[in-house]
Amino acid sequence: MSTVDLQSWAKRLNDSNNKPAYLFIADLISADVKNGKLQPRDRLPGLREVAEALQLNYTTIARAFTEAKNRGLIDSRPGAGSFIKGNIPNIKLSEHRHPEMTMNMPIEPTSRNLL
Repeated sequence: MSTVDLQSWAKRLNDSNNKPAYLFIADLISADVKNGKLQPRDRLPGLREVAEALQLNYTTIARAFTEAKNRGLIDSRPGAGSFIKGNIPNIKLSEHRHPEMTMNMPIEPTSRNLL
């Protein structure tokens, strides 16, 4: 199981002054996922732990995790924590086929016995 290198995040955050911290932290999560430092189902440290390590307030970290969740990078559950999401495989339809998304009712039976 991979772990977040909060010291590395703190250094990279201090070196970057051109972007709001909450966006930069979401970028750090994205970069760690892309380079393999974080794997699907890895648990991220708690918000308070990250806030303390990065010397930021809790609200900034909560906003950063919300941004990462909006980008599809993490999944958060109250009481359980935040976890790295895996890639959802795309299922390609055959050419010229589209999924039928208009009907939301079961098909009516044609047999009189079932009616």
